[in-house]
Amino acid sequence: MAIQKMKLIHMMGPLELFDDVMEQYVIDRDVQMEDAMKVTHNIKGLQRFIEVNPYGDMFKALKDICQFLEVEPQYMPGAERPEEDVKACLEQLRRDITEKMERVKDWTKRSEENKILIAHLEHMREIDIPLEEMFSFEFMRFRFGRMTREAYAKLTTYLGELPMVFLKGAEEEGYVYGMYLTPHGSSKHVDDVFATLNFERIRISDKAMGKPRDALQMLEQENEMLQRQAEQNALELKNRMQADLPKIMRWYSYYKRKFYVHEIRGKAAHTEDSFYVACWAGREEAKQMEKALDREKDVMLVSQDPSELEKELVPPTKMKNWKWAQPFEMFVEMYGLPNYREMDATPLLAVTYILMFGMMFGDVGQGAVLATIGFILYKWKKVRLAGIVSMVGVSGTLFGFVYGSIFGNEEILPGLIHPMESTNTLLILAVAFGVIMLLIAMIANILNAIKTGNRGRLLFSQNGLAGLVFYVAVIAVVVSTITKGASVPVIVGIFLFGVPLLLIFLQKPLGALLEKKKSWMPERKGEFITENFFELFEILLSYITNTISFIRIGAFALVHAGMMMVVYSFVEMAGAGGPVVLVFGNLFVMGMEGFIVCIQTLRLEFYEMFGRFFDGDGKPFVPYKTVLEK
Repeated sequence: MAIQKMKLIHMMGPLELFDDVMEQYVIDRDVQMEDAMKVTHNIKGLQRFIEVNPYGDMFKALKDICQFLEVEPQYMPGAERPEEDVKACLEQLRRDITEKMERVKDWTKRSEENKILIAHLEHMREIDIPLEEMFSFEFMRFRFGRMTREAYAKLTTYLGELPMVFLKGAEEEGYVYGMYLTPHGSSKHVDDVFATLNFERIRISDKAMGKPRDALQMLEQENEMLQRQAEQNALELKNRMQADLPKIMRWYSYYKRKFYVHEIRGKAAHTEDSFYVACWAGREEAKQMEKALDREKDVMLVSQDPSELEKELVPPTKMKNWKWAQPFEMFVEMYGLPNYREMDATPLLAVTYILMFGMMFGDVGQGAVLATIGFILYKWKKVRLAGIVSMVGVSGTLFGFVYGSIFGNEEILPGLIHPMESTNTLLILAVAFGVIMLLIAMIANILNAIKTGNRGRLLFSQNGLAGLVFYVAVIAVVVSTITKGASVPVIVGIFLFGVPLLLIFLQKPLGALLEKKKSWMPERKGEFITENFFELFEILLSYITNTISFIRIGAFALVHAGMMMVVYSFVEMAGAGGPVVLVFGNLFVMGMEGFIVCIQTLRLEFYEMFGRFFDGDGKPFVPYKTVLEK
């Protein structure tokens, strides 16, 4: 599959029909608006719309009321114009809700104050004096508070020397609560003494009346009443919300639609009597729009292929892949969305990722577990990563048969190659696989260069034809030397190695020459030679490092086998508990190695392959209707 083919649709019609045409034929379709002024250049009198959206205030008010009600607004297509005075209804609704919320706030505040007072009075429960009498003492002052047990022990040593009476209350968390009474004339001296003992005064609200235990009972009863009132008020508010919610959602949907229809003007343009709109759509969608607009005699629609447009006008990208490859789009998007004029890397990534993961994680049993878990999660939650796990699990299962490994046991299945017994063969095969991957990446780059018409990239790039010839020649010589000991004639070496490297060295000026640029020769030739010499050296290193990097495929297959050998060693040491150790050992290896292999495979895709052919600078296709549905 590939990137979906797009068309640029031009729409023109009478200015007074703008809103009706946009609402009927544009806003609900898979189209992305394009800046009309960017598309047109030669239409006399064409200018941007400069208007304030008349639906903005009402749309914002409805969003605010939904937020106030803590309700996620749901857009309903086709909502009709409200018959009520929406503004007046919203104001009344807001007043009603605010009134109820203020009541709840007041009751909550009173309840919290009561709780604080109750906590204080709990420590005075044993004091048998009415609180109002203490508040109204004419000749005495009383102070309630707490001190540490150590401070209280000091106080008891000279209680008889002070002109006061101390009434001890409760003890809690190292503190002694109580109150002291002292005559007015002695209060300053007594207060100073208690200050030296770090006495923490606690003020009692005069709301509490009667003896502390009676005041406690009264406050607890009041709090129960406040709780009942709050619950009743919450129930009334919930019922009111449920009754008004469908109506609010209809209002919200209507004004949201009107708001975004009007917002199209930000991308559109107009003359004194006509409007002009440009938008991107898939070819099928474009055909359907043409057919639908046939009944609008005053509106004209013209569609263009991107090939007919200026290069600067790049269509948005909408990937269109087979269902099995769609989960891998998330990895491609992580690197960058393909631009419209390059190939979609998703199918290539999907196939190679599945293969490489299986090679590194080859185990029949563990692969089957991953495949099952991934499949269930993908079907249940539609998580793309779960779909990937399911497919790489299948690959791991198949390579498990190749390695003869089932839950780390290599004695049950015969296998074609056992990693720990054929280490060199496995590593050589991994490097050979890497060579194939790099060749595929270079071919993909050549195809992209042909699609985009970049002849310099096609002919002279290290990943173009010059790079491909050089890399294939090097691989052929290395293989021939190792297997047959053959040497390369000088003339052949110059042609296969020297010419491609020279073209790569001169790729910038040669590419500029092909594009018929006047200043294709570098101005500072010495600087150009020095800079490109080091770049060429780096390119040569990249061929080596990128190829050798694929050795990690074989290395991780060895790591997997080695980790399972350790697990089975622990199983033997565990004796009767061996089966439990085997289960947890497999789970540990699946979790840890599965995560590491996932990252390493992605690294090979991004750093060794994508960098050779994939730009990833596309802009996403965002249909206008998705804005409404958010």
